[in-house]
Amino acid sequence: MDHESLRRTCLAATVAVAWTASADNAQASPPTAPSRVYLQSEYRQTVNIVRFVGIGLGSGSSGGGGVLFTIGLGSGAQGINNYAFDVPTGSDGQPIVFETYGIFAKRYNSSSASPSVSASFVDPVGGLNLPFETVFQGFDETAVANSIESGDPAVLLPFANYYASLGTTSAAMGTAASSIGFSNGTLDGTVLASFTVIPEPGSVTVCLGAVGLVGFLRRRAG
Repeated sequence: MDHESLRRTCLAATVAVAWTASADNAQASPPTAPSRVYLQSEYRQTVNIVRFVGIGLGSGSSGGGGVLFTIGLGSGAQGINNYAFDVPTGSDGQPIVFETYGIFAKRYNSSSASPSVSASFVDPVGGLNLPFETVFQGFDETAVANSIESGDPAVLLPFANYYASLGTTSAAMGTAASSIGFSNGTLDGTVLASFTVIPEPGSVTVCLGAVGLVGFLRRRAG
């Protein structure tokens, strides 16, 4: 693609995004709860299972708080992974309304045959360089890791609610968080969940940079 074609493509995409946002705002009365979630993770090692945890308000007018739902999303390869799923509906038939999220993963450390837990922290100081039993007092790491894969509510829900009660863990939708790997609290990646599609890292920068390059070349030519 030549410089002029690339410039037109990027500008067209920008206009389309702006038009879509305007159209969405025009149709936003009455407001409806978001119905789809997009998640991007970047792990430093392969994880066996990734689980999304929705935390917050409740469904429709039913109220409630704490952990509202969890969804297993399959494995995560080393590097960037993208997931998308529909928000579960509540008793009123509407998508569950939630404010914040957490991401759990089950993984294996090279130094141990037992599975370990990764968990997202909006403020990594809450988990970095700390053992699992210090951060999540009263929980067995192997049992929690297995429940992340199986979805066993008897183990998973008490752990998830304890996680949600900590001040450094869950992140607002659209906010990135650090993934902390246990048993020893090491940084093992980043996660970002949003109600809108998450672009591949660098794609917007490349496009804008190309447009700027076209302008620079034109000034040089003039």
